[in-house]
Amino acid sequence: MIQDMMTFGASVEEALELWVRLLRSAKEQIARLFTQKRVADSACSFLMF
Repeated sequence: MIQDMMTFGASVEEALELWVRLLRSAKEQIARLFTQKRVADSACSFLMF
């Protein structure tokens, strides 16, 4: 998806904004999978590295 934006001349800011939205969405989905908040937080932290 991001590569498509770059191919069609999207700005860096637009690509980064899309990336942030995708990460936030993934973190929300991960948080729903775990019953303990600390485990969900740990899994979400893994995405950032």
